[in-house]
Amino acid sequence: MDISYGNEPSLAYEYPPPYSPVRGAGEGNNGLWDEKKDDGIVVRIARTWTRTATFQEAPKKLARTTSDFLQQRTWPAIRDTTTTHVTPMIASAPRTTWSFVRDHVCRPIWNYPLKASQFWGLLLLLFGIIPFAIYGLIVGAPYGRFYYGAFAAKTLGCGDALGVPQNSTVVGIEALFVLDWTFGQFSFSRVKTIDVAWDIFVGRGVQMIFWAISYRVFSDALLRLIERHPASFETFKSISLEGPGLGSSCILLKQLFRNRGARTWFLFFYMLLASFYVLSIPPLLGAMSGYDSTAIAWVAVGNDDTIVPSSQIIQSYAILGVRNQTFEQPICDTTTMELRDFFYHKMDIEKYCDCKLPNGTVLPFQEWQYRYYSYNYNNEPNWVPPQGPYQYEDCKTHFDGQTGVYLSSWGQDSDYPRAKNWGEYACNDTFPVTLPDGQTYSIYDINYTASGYCFGNKTYKYWDLVDSTRCLPDTANPSYQWGFSSAMIGVCFIINLVWCLSMWVVWQDALRAKLVRRGYRMSPLRAAFILTEAARRRTGVNGVEGLVLRDRRLLRRELRRGKGRKEAVVDREVFEEGEGDDEVEYGKGNAITIKRRPVRTRSRDDVGV
Repeated sequence: MDISYGNEPSLAYEYPPPYSPVRGAGEGNNGLWDEKKDDGIVVRIARTWTRTATFQEAPKKLARTTSDFLQQRTWPAIRDTTTTHVTPMIASAPRTTWSFVRDHVCRPIWNYPLKASQFWGLLLLLFGIIPFAIYGLIVGAPYGRFYYGAFAAKTLGCGDALGVPQNSTVVGIEALFVLDWTFGQFSFSRVKTIDVAWDIFVGRGVQMIFWAISYRVFSDALLRLIERHPASFETFKSISLEGPGLGSSCILLKQLFRNRGARTWFLFFYMLLASFYVLSIPPLLGAMSGYDSTAIAWVAVGNDDTIVPSSQIIQSYAILGVRNQTFEQPICDTTTMELRDFFYHKMDIEKYCDCKLPNGTVLPFQEWQYRYYSYNYNNEPNWVPPQGPYQYEDCKTHFDGQTGVYLSSWGQDSDYPRAKNWGEYACNDTFPVTLPDGQTYSIYDINYTASGYCFGNKTYKYWDLVDSTRCLPDTANPSYQWGFSSAMIGVCFIINLVWCLSMWVVWQDALRAKLVRRGYRMSPLRAAFILTEAARRRTGVNGVEGLVLRDRRLLRRELRRGKGRKEAVVDREVFEEGEGDDEVEYGKGNAITIKRRPVRTRSRDDVGV
């Protein structure tokens, strides 16, 4: 380059670079493009690059001070960027966050190219290990043992039962079908709709997913089997076309008595068991769920075993007598609020007031509590009254000469805040109580108990009723609950884990097949073509038309096993390519093309002997 601009090399080139936008413009040497820059510099570029192309006007502002550069370039750029980008991002932070999660988290996970081993490992975790572990921890948490709660004895309650209802504890095999996790209160039509929807969508949906998994594993295992020895036409047809179904199970059961190879026998036996599990998924899921009528607690009262709803038996105070008189029939009191309030007043009295012993000793009640329990329970005679030890109730807080007072909120108007709810009471107050019979007594003169129950103006003790509760259907307001059996859920999760792990092991063995490693995937359509080829080879009929028009009974007789006649088989030669074909594509995701090779005879190495 001998052309220069001042002391600097020229920007002219003998030939334009291949990425130049003016390469091949074709407008002659006189054609020029003008481009005006922000700072007023005009640059003229020749369309047809020659050695005479030069700048016609020298730049006037090549040198700037640092201050000019910051003022004219940097700060405006920062201001414009902040105004146009930062503020809208802050204003739309939720939308931006969701867009980031959707575009950079969800989509990469969804579009991540999982390998076959990773995909099946994920299915093993989702359908086998994770549900088994989570449920075992949930039902075992209250008992500290893994899965213990699922198979423990089931005790069914029914609302406000007194104690444990009769015949409510279920053990053994019957506990598998006890619906101990129930919810809701539905009419019969609604609960039946829920049950049917569960059986259709959940039961059949899970069966469809497991059928697809089984079909893939069974077909790959069948390809592995064909590499060792031919598979019968009937077995290949049932597994490759039907998958794990009732018809294929019958075929596998027959093959158990025909194949003498140990590996083949165990494979068919496992396929039979796995197919039975897939077929039994809807009834198993139906057995773990269901509905039951809503039950309420009924209690037997009296000596004639009269049963009444437990809701009609009200917990109340039982007044046994007054002063030195004991009632023949205790009085049932459910309305007197003074008896309830005195329980809390008594706590305040024992906290702030004094008490008097029979020997005349007056001391704070809290000190009497400490000395009484210290003497009786610690076996340390720290303090013994002069006339010997007394009972706890012998220290009376209501006695002549009692002058203490205390503050208590009980008995005041509860509509006011607690700060205004305090009232002053004397420690020697009598607390008059009017009984249902109209008589008024001091609270200290009444002998009563708070652990009574009332029905028909008659009092009952708790221990008289606790063993007589029964759970019976609510005939007045019939309704139903829908739920699950925790024991049956545990059984299904355990069986499901065993099925998933065994399917994983079988699939790992099937991966050793050459066709599977190359990406070959079985499908019902491809299986139909293979079966057609196997039938054509067995019958010797050329072309598909001959098989279609052939007598059905004759064709079945030729393909099935009979007297002195072996059944048709599908061997590895069906999958080997003949000479005239170019290539065939196996699989989809990780597919490769395999060149066809000439058919050759089988050797001992192919059989695995």
